Amino acid sequence: WRDYAIDHLPGSAAFSIFRHTHETPLYVVEKQQRFPTEAPKFTLRDRNKILCKGNSMQEIVRYFNRLPRLITG
Repeated sequence: WRDYAIDHLPGSAAFSIFRHTHETPLYVVEKQQRFPTEAPKFTLRDRNKILCKGNSMQEIVRYFNRLPRLITG
C-alpha cells in the first residue's frame, strides 16, 4: 500500500487504504458510533462491497490475515 487517508464525520471515522494516490481506495475501515454510550461497530469495505463487520477492530484486522498471499518458490 502506498497511501492512506483518515476521514472524520459526526458519528463515524474512516481509514482508507490506497494502492496509488490517484486511485479509489482498495479498502476502507469504518468505525461508527452515534452516541458515546453506544458500542462502536466496525466495517471493512472493498470499494462498494462489505467484506467484514465486527464489534472490535481486532475482528477487522483478522480478516487481513485470511487474505490470499502470493506463494513463490
